[in-house]
Amino acid sequence: MAFLVLQLKPDDRVFEYGTGETTLVMAKRCRYVTAVEHKAEFARDMIRGLGLRQMTNVSVVYAPPDLPYAEGTADDGDLATFRTYVESYVGRGIDVVVIDGRARCEAARWVNERAPFGPHPDMRIFVHDIDRPSYEPIWKDQVVDGKDGPLIVKSIFVEERRVGRLALLRMRQP
Repeated sequence: MAFLVLQLKPDDRVFEYGTGETTLVMAKRCRYVTAVEHKAEFARDMIRGLGLRQMTNVSVVYAPPDLPYAEGTADDGDLATFRTYVESYVGRGIDVVVIDGRARCEAARWVNERAPFGPHPDMRIFVHDIDRPSYEPIWKDQVVDGKDGPLIVKSIFVEERRVGRLALLRMRQP
């Protein structure tokens, strides 16, 4: 977490997929944090904890799965299951995105390609558990079979730095 905290600036506006201790730590360092959570009990606990700490610079958005989802599996979900959760990011005025929740590849795609206002070139994107092979399309170019031979599919973002299981990513420059 120290690596993430060191990258934050006092005027940063943060959007976080998932809630937890990181939410509280970021709120102490940044102007504002919006965190989306898919579990009702986690959202409730976070709101309660924010109230007890009198932290007013955090919004918690509860976005339950759109389809049934079994917790505790290696699969972190897809867009159909977590559409409301993924699309809760609107992009307006965000400096930092932390992807540490469900449907991480889909969340990264949404932040990069489909958010109504899009990310700005200096936006910092952090992805937790970056070492999971299923998250490689977020930061690593992929070779896929095309009808005329192998094709390279460009990654969503470019990895700038990695510390442990947390990576700082940047926008891919044209």
